[in-house]
Amino acid sequence: GMDFHDMGAPMEYQSQIRPGLTKFAETGQGPVLGVTTEVTANNRQGEEFPVEVSLSSFRMDENWYAVGTVRDITQRKAAEETLHGYSQRLTLATEAGGLGVWEWDIANDTLTWDRRVFEIFAADPNQDTSMNVWSRSLHPDDLPVTEKALDEALERQREYSVEYRIIRPDKSIRHVEVAGEVVRDDEGNPVRMIGVTWDISERKEAEALLQESQNRLDLALRASNTGLWDWRPLEGRIYRNDQWFRQLGYSPDEFLDDTDLLMKLMHPDDAAKNMNVMDEYDSFGQDD
Repeated sequence: GMDFHDMGAPMEYQSQIRPGLTKFAETGQGPVLGVTTEVTANNRQGEEFPVEVSLSSFRMDENWYAVGTVRDITQRKAAEETLHGYSQRLTLATEAGGLGVWEWDIANDTLTWDRRVFEIFAADPNQDTSMNVWSRSLHPDDLPVTEKALDEALERQREYSVEYRIIRPDKSIRHVEVAGEVVRDDEGNPVRMIGVTWDISERKEAEALLQESQNRLDLALRASNTGLWDWRPLEGRIYRNDQWFRQLGYSPDEFLDDTDLLMKLMHPDDAAKNMNVMDEYDSFGQDD
């Protein structure tokens, strides 16, 4: 007949097991005693599968014996492989999007960042903790809005979403956007938060340049007393600046988006021509 080790252990491990059994019989010692070990076993059909082994030893009548448990962990290993696949895809997605992942253990007040968040804050993970870096980097003027967003997420069960500025060690200022979700226990108490952080400085710079350009245009239009209008028929919207209304003697509340009123204000000799132009433009936009 065959003993347990012959039946359960794959052939390639037999040469390692036999010397270990001999040493155990003599000394009662072995590398797998007193620990939980994952090994490969064989089933009756000769198929290999992962098992978890826990062993302890005892001596009786001058002989050493081992007692323990062997547990099939096939399903657990499959779940771990699936989780690892998800983790790899998440890492790829976050890196491609420039996103940093973080987790806040609320009970222990510990903040954990991945490599990307440390890069955004220009900090060294080997020299400082995430919580210290965050607390000293947050722009003081943005502390109230950050605390408000956090309180609403924790107390009012709202989504955590906030933009704030950070001050890097070189004194440069960056804009970041943060989004997170609160994880709660069975009683609804917040236990941790997980979320992402990304650098939106380039977007903020573009928005600032656009606003500056708009301000310059408004200044030029006011200085030259030029009326400006922007008609978007597909969206059903018409924009007119203040000078346009003043030239016609109307207020924005009076005019609203009444195109018929605009046609009535035109000179009869020009109304038909302008209507044809507007119809052509409308048709051109619909063809696109």
